[in-house]
Amino acid sequence: MKRSIHFEGITVKYSIEGKGRPVVLLHGYLLTGEAWRPLTDVLSETFRVISVDIPGHGGSGVKGDTHTMEFIAEAVRAVLNDAGEEKVLLAGHSMGGYAALAFAEKYPGMLAGYVLFHSHPYADAPEGILKRKREIEVVMAGKKNIMYPANISMMFAEGNLKTMPAALTKLKRLASVNSAEGIFAILNGMIVRP
Repeated sequence: MKRSIHFEGITVKYSIEGKGRPVVLLHGYLLTGEAWRPLTDVLSETFRVISVDIPGHGGSGVKGDTHTMEFIAEAVRAVLNDAGEEKVLLAGHSMGGYAALAFAEKYPGMLAGYVLFHSHPYADAPEGILKRKREIEVVMAGKKNIMYPANISMMFAEGNLKTMPAALTKLKRLASVNSAEGIFAILNGMIVRP
């Protein structure tokens, strides 16, 4: 079931599937909650799965030029309040893991546990910040369509690029719906994370 809430002047979209203990899935940079589809199909047989379109991505709105991980954590908390959840297992992929860590810091009492999936607790190194700033330049120059296909391809092991073409195409399609403003806000938020 697709749902949405109003949070700090923007819409935040999310979906709920299945019944049981709640599991919340936070997608990575350039993706949407739909990226979790294969896992959601399996988990929803046993769990209540909540997939969020992180603000700035998918169907969720953009607020300002920086979406800090703390801002995303607050949006996730608002989603959980709307869904009637008090304690959840939270799984974050890549950037979603950064948001999961911010959530764990702000709302530890709401967590039954958390999972970092291809993520880590470290701030960007200087070369990572430089890469994100270059991406911002490309996006703000109106060339996001040049940037996101290469970024999505880098999410796959080289051998999987040939064996998983449908998954690659799907993720590129999901990335294509993100606005330049949303990508800009998320990149700025990742740059400033502690």
